[in-house]
Amino acid sequence: MAQKSDTWMAFYVGDYVANTLHLAREHHGSYLLLILAAFKNSGWLPNDDSILAQVAKCTPKQWKAERAMYARFFDVTNERWTHGRVEKELAKAAKLTEQRRLAGIESAAKRQREANDRSTTVDCSLQRNARPSEPQVQGEPLQGSPPEYQTSEPVAARGGLGGPTHDTASVLANLGNRKRVIQ
Repeated sequence: MAQKSDTWMAFYVGDYVANTLHLAREHHGSYLLLILAAFKNSGWLPNDDSILAQVAKCTPKQWKAERAMYARFFDVTNERWTHGRVEKELAKAAKLTEQRRLAGIESAAKRQREANDRSTTVDCSLQRNARPSEPQVQGEPLQGSPPEYQTSEPVAARGGLGGPTHDTASVLANLGNRKRVIQ
């Protein structure tokens, strides 16, 4: 399962403050909203003033007046606004997520190898005192089964299971005329 690397974001307070001390209180909020939206959108935002104004929680008039101030923090093309730091952090998070995924796969494989190394086989001496079982042909009653089950008549023919009637011969014929032996 692929994990998303956009569920958390490193925030370097010192870097942010050093680059934004000139912003007014309300501009910090709008700029942070633009950063967060870019982070959730793979590092970019569409170059559409109505969308950008909505993200920044600005009126169209406010956005027109403040657009250039926010644009200084982004790489702006005709199609999109990209944020270099956001792209860098997303790449770092994606790399870390992939490293952890591969480490998890390797860890699971190692546990499986170790479990396989610890597995044991049944010692034949344990089977020494066991009674040998006799093969039983399908359709014959098992020794010691209750009398109501000691019949070669199919269960469905006796009114059981409520399904279609199949006898042992027709079932075996469908399996390539092989006689099944139950051990």
